[in-house]
Amino acid sequence: MNGLIIKPKWLDRIILYGKDIEVRGSITNHTGEKIYLLEKGTCKCIAVANLECSGVIRDEEHWEFLKPRHQIDKSWEAITKIYKQPCFWYLKRPHIIDPFIYRHPKGAVIWVKDVEKLRIEDIGPVYGRL
Repeated sequence: MNGLIIKPKWLDRIILYGKDIEVRGSITNHTGEKIYLLEKGTCKCIAVANLECSGVIRDEEHWEFLKPRHQIDKSWEAITKIYKQPCFWYLKRPHIIDPFIYRHPKGAVIWVKDVEKLRIEDIGPVYGRL
């Protein structure tokens, strides 16, 4: 199963507060898949969700409709400065799982393909405690 890398602040909002829209710079081919939600910078997987669909955010009106579900109070102008063509990714039924440490491939920024769970004996002191 593939894993989506998400900053801890936004991952908390997805799991605890109902955030179900991620904004990215492109659509994804992973729609219809169950995915791991990976906490950026920690090598921890703490949740799963279904990546239901993705699409282009067409205009300011469309953004205003999606913004409450994204839970960021940024204007259309601010979003289009960050992303040349902003896109939404709809995460359905996110839920917490027993956390595990995964092997983070060098250079992975958005996705980790085929997330590899590490055994305790593989982890060593560099990963700290779960």
